[in-house]
Amino acid sequence: MLKILPLLVLAIASSGTVPAVAATLAYEFDFHTPVGSAPQSFFYESDGPTAPGTGLSGVQSLPDVGTLFPLVASRGFDGDWSFTGMGSPTYVFTWETQIGLSFPNLPGFYASEPALLTSQVMFVVTQTPGTVDITIQSVPEPAMSLLVLTVLVCMIRRPGTVAGNRVILIELLSPKVQCGQVARSDC
Repeated sequence: MLKILPLLVLAIASSGTVPAVAATLAYEFDFHTPVGSAPQSFFYESDGPTAPGTGLSGVQSLPDVGTLFPLVASRGFDGDWSFTGMGSPTYVFTWETQIGLSFPNLPGFYASEPALLTSQVMFVVTQTPGTVDITIQSVPEPAMSLLVLTVLVCMIRRPGTVAGNRVILIELLSPKVQCGQVARSDC
């Protein structure tokens, strides 16, 4: 029992030390104009609040904008987000928020913020005011403390050698076990 006590203390201590929600944030922008254009949404995830002057990668659109070149997205130094695509060599569009640096950029729902759609066909530029609904959510990640607790409990409950315990650790860390696809009869 004395050999098990340090492991139990470690498991209990680790269960409260790792946060269950990481700093990853999911951003969604739903742009609307009163006339002339279908609603457009853009999505991306970030390792924290998006700072001004940041280029964005992994941005997805719904419906798919079907551009010739990759979508160019950023948060400008003025605090506004912009999403630019080229539909053809003669057609370029940009959806842009008009919220500036005063926007809180924290998890929440921000409805009907000012926005602007700029489209250029050949040499004619059209700007259409609109609105954008912005949703920022924390992306929950599995709490590693629960995984550590599970591993330690399995190590305590299964008699055997140290090598046998290492096998259990490897099995528990496999993606199938984490996703609940494999039932553990010895745990």
